[in-house]
Amino acid sequence: MMVSLLLPASWTLQCRSGLFHLVCLLLTALLAFASTTPAVYETDEYIRIQPELASITQKLTNRTVLAYITPWNARGIDVVDEYAEKIDMVSPVWYTVLVDREVVSKGGGNATYVLSGGPPSEKEREWVESKLKNRESRVKIVPRFYLDSWQQNDYADLLSSPSNWNRLSQLITTEVSTKGYHGIVFESAATHLLFEPISLLSSSLKTTDKSLTVVLPPLRTQYSLNGIKLDRMQQSQNTMIKQSIPQLAAVVDYFSIMTYDMSGAGGRASKMEGKDFGKESPLRGAKRGTLREAGPNTSGKWIGENVRLIAEATRDASRAREERRRKQKAEAEAEAELNKEAGEGGDEEVERLKDPSSPFAYDEFGGEEVLDEASVDSQTEERDGEKAPAEQQAEAEQPEDSLSLIKGKLLMGMPMYGYRYPIFWIDKTTGQGIIVSPPLNPDEGKELFSRTSSSSLLPFLRGPAEAVTMDAILTILSDHDGVIIDPKDDGEGWFDYTETVTSESAKGKESQGLKPGDEIYWRMYLPLPSTTQTRLEALEGDNEDVGAGVSLWELGQANGMLLHAL
Repeated sequence: MMVSLLLPASWTLQCRSGLFHLVCLLLTALLAFASTTPAVYETDEYIRIQPELASITQKLTNRTVLAYITPWNARGIDVVDEYAEKIDMVSPVWYTVLVDREVVSKGGGNATYVLSGGPPSEKEREWVESKLKNRESRVKIVPRFYLDSWQQNDYADLLSSPSNWNRLSQLITTEVSTKGYHGIVFESAATHLLFEPISLLSSSLKTTDKSLTVVLPPLRTQYSLNGIKLDRMQQSQNTMIKQSIPQLAAVVDYFSIMTYDMSGAGGRASKMEGKDFGKESPLRGAKRGTLREAGPNTSGKWIGENVRLIAEATRDASRAREERRRKQKAEAEAEAELNKEAGEGGDEEVERLKDPSSPFAYDEFGGEEVLDEASVDSQTEERDGEKAPAEQQAEAEQPEDSLSLIKGKLLMGMPMYGYRYPIFWIDKTTGQGIIVSPPLNPDEGKELFSRTSSSSLLPFLRGPAEAVTMDAILTILSDHDGVIIDPKDDGEGWFDYTETVTSESAKGKESQGLKPGDEIYWRMYLPLPSTTQTRLEALEGDNEDVGAGVSLWELGQANGMLLHAL
């Protein structure tokens, strides 16, 4: 297929016979090899370019940028100050909304909600107050309010009681008004089901011109699941999210879509299972989905898939609205026609009553109409500023912009961190474990990539991954020899290295069978200098009409390289 696409059409026919057929096969192999050959970067170069990329602090994109900051990465506020021109909204992750369990235990459905949190230290309090007082600052402060530790019954009580909607709304809006925040970010485990409470919250915030952003989980796709089809639960969740967005879009300002942790700490399910190995393999009994692989934190492709699926759902909802309007219009026209016919019959009755021979004739039916010129002039003046009925009807029949509800409202999640995965190696042929050394130069890196791509050598997780900040990534690259491999398919690279287990690092890893003195083989997925630009490009092309922005989780883990393209 690649030959027919990349070579002249006349060559394609000649490829069917003779020596030229062999040439075509070789060209095909070379092209396929080129498409699967990774880029390899030296760690020294990766470290060297960091200051250069960090020096660009002005905004380079016209997309809305929301950045989260957290108490556990306090340097986030310093990053906000340094890159303030690139950031439109900052969401401090400070607040939680709890349910008072004593009130719940009494029953009755009426809940009491308790607000917890706020600036975690004097430094954060002074910082946020200075931001709010600075009228020249373009950065809006929109703290996150999270419904923490809520159970299924708590959501049921909220949905079933308008008085509970009001209590929740008052609790949040009072804090926003008291502190002078510019808006909020609202997050819960069931946001897609909470239209009525969110609608009331939005109305309360709008009275003082405050913005509302709601957080929603990402849509899972077959690509994000490593090529494995979605199960029924995943399909159901996707459907609920897609159906909720067009409805919520009518009352919220932004959606923060969590398109990160595509692989997450648990990695991705491997397509391999026990039956794919020989009877002597220790993995022979592994069930489908239990073998896990390392994978990227996110990818431009997955982000783009989410935007496209949300846009399609919004268009479907728009078409459904248009169909309802057409149906209502047809029903109204049919009713008007019936009324007209009934009216015509009534006119005949009036004419009959005008007949002098009728004993039921009334003078008012036969009287001449007196022209009230003043009344006519008044009605004419009133109509001068109005559009003719035909013009009004034409406007009403204009099709709406099918994406108008979500334009500029989607903020796609971009992670500011990486993951390192502890892995072990299996020889596919024997099904047995094998010792592999991390690649130390480009040739070794390409060879390892080739062997894993062909599945002759399989890396599986031996335990959960650990999140690593950009500072930690740079430290690891400085402390270990090796090369960074860019597979060119997801916008992230990986770096392999080994680490000797110490008494301290063995804590909490007992389930992995590790003890001091053992060596762990780590595969660290990390952002590349081109990563942010690649993710931004996923918002362009067919997705450009949506006008999506980005949400950064979270700024305290980032560095200038990840913010360079914003």
